[in-house]
Amino acid sequence: MPDGVWPELVDLFLPHGNDLLPDTFRAQLKALRESPVLLNRPGPICCNEDSIDLRNIEAALDAGCSWGYYDQGFGCDQKQGKMDWTLKPRGRNSLLISAASKQCQ
Repeated sequence: MPDGVWPELVDLFLPHGNDLLPDTFRAQLKALRESPVLLNRPGPICCNEDSIDLRNIEAALDAGCSWGYYDQGFGCDQKQGKMDWTLKPRGRNSLLISAASKQCQ
């Protein structure tokens, strides 16, 4: 849980799973969910800008949090112009297929 008084003043939390193993991410999210701040004033926890590592979406959902996908694009930079957002055979496709199958269960 972040230090200071600001956690008592925000409307939602936007944690990142950057460089965290899924078990660590899950534990941190559960600790945040069970913190006095959120027990006294419940609010959303939205894990945003996470990678295509499906274990992090499972960690977030296990902790009762929403999860947002971030894909910078492979080989994309400002000099290359328009990004091709069509689904590729790996990465994004496996993420979407896994997420869809969890919703349908």
